[in-house]
Amino acid sequence: MKIVKILLSALLIVSILFFPRSTSYAEEKTSKDLNGEETDQVIISLKSEKAIEKLVAEDLNELETNDEEILVTAKVPDGRTLDDFIKELESNPDVEYVEPDHMLDITYTPNDPYLSYQYHHDRINAKKAWDRTKGSSDVKVAVLDDGFDTNHEELRYQIHSNYSTASTFSTNDHGTHVSGIIGASMNNSTYGSGVAPDSQLVLIDVFETDRAYTSDIITGIYIAVVVDADIINMSLGGYYYNSSFDAAVQYAHNNGL
Repeated sequence: MKIVKILLSALLIVSILFFPRSTSYAEEKTSKDLNGEETDQVIISLKSEKAIEKLVAEDLNELETNDEEILVTAKVPDGRTLDDFIKELESNPDVEYVEPDHMLDITYTPNDPYLSYQYHHDRINAKKAWDRTKGSSDVKVAVLDDGFDTNHEELRYQIHSNYSTASTFSTNDHGTHVSGIIGASMNNSTYGSGVAPDSQLVLIDVFETDRAYTSDIITGIYIAVVVDADIINMSLGGYYYNSSFDAAVQYAHNNGL
């Protein structure tokens, strides 16, 4: 399968790093996230819609994906281990596969005040590029991040639409910062400028505080496809392969992103 890179800002070009696996998750030696904490949720791929009605699990939530993928999330029951719960679900004939719904993290952003001087524009020759194009209002960049200041004077006229796969649409520095690098306004005598200031931003909040379930990011990718975005930016990362995430990326790529 192709390795697809969905870019996407000129400065924060960050892809999700995962290690491939050759066995089912239940056969792996550890079910720990990078920080030592187990996730409390799993992603279940089902063979049919009818299987949802027969599935016995806590806090079932069907993900909005596409016509081919039938995905639900479920909480690990109290008193059960993640591995045992996955083994039980994998024994169900209506289940295609089960994998942990790992929590992913925001990439580190320095708070050095000299970042405001935006030296990256010189490094990537943005000024020469601006002689040819400053982006286009026909180009929509979907930013999957941890919250956005939609009233920020550098962003408020750049926003095409906003969505949330988390419990709420929040206002946070990281998503605002990344969106500004991509598309902050130009020639408004305020702060700096984005790399593609004439482009439109589709803001998708996928984080609960500073962590995000893989399933929420997956849903965000499908939203980006539905709203006909041209580019997806994800400045986040983790260390686990996830086939549902991979399928979402491939689906986006096959739809022109």
